[in-house]
Amino acid sequence: MTKSLADAEQSAAAFAEQASLSPPIPSNEHYDAKLWAHILERGRAGDLWWNVGP
Repeated sequence: MTKSLADAEQSAAAFAEQASLSPPIPSNEHYDAKLWAHILERGRAGDLWWNVGP
């Protein structure tokens, strides 16, 4: 079995709730923008965020 190099994260906020912190790029406030706080907290150099946009 190969080890995955990716992690999946899920917001504790419901989809209908807006992100509490907006990223510096266009992002859907109900979807991918919720990941921004996690990126600031745990992100490392070389990490990739796949943003599906607004």
